[in-house]
Order: sequence, then C-alpha cells, then structure tokens
Amino acid sequence: MTEQEKGGIPILHRLLIAALICIAAFGLMENVARFCEVEVRDAFSLNRQFAGDGKHGDFLVSHKKFIRDPELFWRIKPHFGPLSYNHISATMHTETTNSRGFRGSEEYGSKPDGIYRIVCLGDSWTYGVMVNDHETYPAQLCRLLNAASPRRRFEVLNLGCVGYSSYQGKVLFRRCVRELAPDLIMVCFGGNDARRTRIFSDRRQPRVGGWTIAVQSLLRRSRFYQALRNRILHLKKNVVTPRKGAAADGEWPQRVSPDEYEENLREIIAAAGRRGCSVILLSYLGGGPYPDAISRIGAETGVPVVDVHAILNRDAEYTVEELSINYPRDTHPNARGYSLIARALPPLVLKAASGDPPESPPRRPPRTTAAADPPDVRSPALREGPAGGAAPGARASLHRGWYTRADQDRPIGRTHP
Repeated sequence: MTEQEKGGIPILHRLLIAALICIAAFGLMENVARFCEVEVRDAFSLNRQFAGDGKHGDFLVSHKKFIRDPELFWRIKPHFGPLSYNHISATMHTETTNSRGFRGSEEYGSKPDGIYRIVCLGDSWTYGVMVNDHETYPAQLCRLLNAASPRRRFEVLNLGCVGYSSYQGKVLFRRCVRELAPDLIMVCFGGNDARRTRIFSDRRQPRVGGWTIAVQSLLRRSRFYQALRNRILHLKKNVVTPRKGAAADGEWPQRVSPDEYEENLREIIAAAGRRGCSVILLSYLGGGPYPDAISRIGAETGVPVVDVHAILNRDAEYTVEELSINYPRDTHPNARGYSLIARALPPLVLKAASGDPPESPPRRPPRTTAAADPPDVRSPALREGPAGGAAPGARASLHRGWYTRADQDRPIGRTHP
C-alpha cells in the first residue's frame, strides 16, 4: 500500500475541494438571490452612511476620485487628474493629486533644511472644489508668502479632502505629522461635522482593514453578499436599517457633535504643540455652536482665529455672489474668494515664522474712500442690485440660514461637502 493510500487524500487536495464547494455554494445562493429579486439596500455603504442630509453622501459614488481608507473612511486617489469637469460653468479645470492623494502635483517628503512648512487641514473649502490647482487658498498663500519674504522659502501643503470632518482631520494629522514635520498647521472644519448620518457618528464608525476593503470592492455587486453582510452588521451593532417610517432626520446622530468637534480641535492643537508646531484656526460658518467652539478655543488657548465668513461676506469690492461658485446653491469660494482668504493670512504666518505668537486679525472694516476703489468689474445686473425691487448694494450672506436658534445643530442650505 502506497503512502498516499495510507494517508488518504492529501491536505492540499482537501483544501482545494473545500474551496470549490464554497465557491459553488456561493454561486448557487447568488443565483437564487437574483432569481428571487432580493432587494438589497446597503445602508452601510459609505454614500448611504454619510447621506443623513438628503443625498449629501452621493458625492462618494458620483465622483470616481474617491477610494476607501481603513482609518479615514475615504480619501482621494493618488495621481488623480489632470482635468475635471465643472458642471456649473460647463468647463474643464485642473485638478491633480500627488502620490499621496493630496491636492497638487508636488511631491512632499522629509522637510528640507531652511524650509518653513505649512500644512492645511480641512474639507472641501481647503481642497478647493471646481477651481484650478493654483487657485486654491493654500496654493495662492504659498505664492504670496514667497513673494513677501524672498529670503525665506515657504511650502504650503494642501491636505484638504472633500467631505472631511474634524475627526478625519485629527486622524490624518496623526498619520502625517511625523514625516511631514510642519512648522504651522491651518485647520478649517465645521460644515461636514454638523451634518447627520444614518447610523454611526464618525467616532463610532466601524473600522475595516485593507483586506476587507479589497474583498468588499470585489463583492459589492453580489446581492447575496450584501444581504448577508447587512444582516451580520445588524446583529453585531444592534442597529436598524433606515426604511420608510424609520427615525426622522432630526433623530439621526451628527457626524461630529459640537462637544466632539471642540475635543477634536483641542487634540490637534495639543498634538501640534508637543511638536513645536503653531496653529491657526479658520472658521467659515456664520453662526451656531461650531464657530462658537472655535472662538472659545481661540480665547482659551491663544490660537489665532481667522473669520473666513466675515472676510467673504463683508468685502467692500465684491458681493458674496461674486465670491462663490454658484450662490446660493453652492457657497464654496471661487478663485476670487480664495484670493481674499489667502491675502488675509500672510501677516499671521510671517509673525508665527518669526517666532512671535500670532494674534487673531481684526475684522476688516468696509472701505470708505471712494477714490481708492478699483473699477467696478461686476456684471451690470449685480451693480444695479437684485431683481424684485431690492435696494442696490443689498448683500446676500454666505452660508445664510445654516443655523437657527431653535435648532442650532442642524445645518441646512448647502448641497455640497
């Protein structure tokens, strides 16, 4: 009797047979699920998870530039670009990312000697949606700083990502701070923190590993897999899939509560301080608990706060319609709006680079000297005032209606992250 006959079927053959049986069983169940037209609503997919406010999370599937990330939930693909379509102006604009998925084609590694490095953390306001690479506020700030201080070189890294909250910014900062070694960080979050999610807040979001993401990307079209996965997650997390008649929007958790938002910012500031890194906070919301938290943190820690909302809404030259992409539907700044933001930052940055603690800049008063005004480049319709009998010069407010006193923690009005 041979050794093979004594030992029976080799272990490798047994594993191969078991694998074939599993594949056949999976294929059979998939065919049954499709034949029975099993309806699958993957409430745990990213776009549904972060779609608490209408269809806010749809940007994660409508744009092909996003990929899953085990810790950050999503990030932008490396080497994305070089062109993207602007659906508002029906034009193309440059939108590129480097090997890390950060905005711009420049590669960044260890900080060279003699470089003052600035890292900009933020959401789509920092990333710069529907503007060219050189028109984002970090890119414009870099040019302004190097022009104002020719004896010292500045690098400004844009680490903003569409849809990010302060929680994701905190995780990203921990991941990159050691290698990038910034001298100064600028933090700009708030709009996405206030949004509601259908199941988990950002802090309670289930974590998935790299292998899990790879398997899910292969099986995402399988009805049997999606139904089985949803059932397991329901049992594990003891949650209910949102359906008709489920909890109303106001009962869904916020991605980041105001208390967690303040905690995240304080953790970023503390982590930066341990590495000798200065911090500047930017606030673009007009009112409510989130900008109030920023003001409170600035007053208690001495970190300067730049009121971006005031910069864009109280400019003497342009109305808010001329500073945003498509007001009021989309209030993200355009290239001109980003220019105003960038021009307000060099005094704070240069003071921090000199070793002196920067102070929050005073709000810009409206200019009153008519002789100093530049030519009015606005369209005739905007110069004459809005239609419907409104007085000339009447100004709309960026992020108007974001908060009400009755419900301060619910954002309304913005349609893009």
